[in-house]
Amino acid sequence: MDVSGRNPVLEPWTILARMIRRVDGVSRWNGVALDPDAGRALAGHVRELDYNLSGLKRGWHDSPNRKFEARRDPVVTGALTVTGNLDPIWPILQVAERCHAGRHAVEGLGWLRLVAVE
Repeated sequence: MDVSGRNPVLEPWTILARMIRRVDGVSRWNGVALDPDAGRALAGHVRELDYNLSGLKRGWHDSPNRKFEARRDPVVTGALTVTGNLDPIWPILQVAERCHAGRHAVEGLGWLRLVAVE
C-alpha cells in the first residue's frame, strides 16, 4: 500500500484508518456514507489496537501518470498483524479487502487479504 503522508512505522494505525476512509469513499458512490461520528469513533478505536510491523517491508512503486511523467511513491508490502478487539472494524476491513485501500488503488496498490490468526 502507498504510504506517502503519515509514517506507518511510527503510526501504524494509519494503515487501518486509510482503509476506513477508502471504504467510506467507495460507499458514497453507492449512496451510503459512514456517519461522521461513527467514523471518528472507528478512527479512535484503531489507535488503541496493537500492531506487529515485523512482516512489513518498505519499497517503492514506480508508475507514470497519463502524461507519462514519472511518479515514485513509497509503499509497504508484507504482513501486518493487528491484535485487540477487531469486532467494530471487521465489517469495514472485509469491504476494504474487496475495494483495496489508499492511494493508487486503481493501479493495484492497497490490495489486502484478511487472515484470522489464532
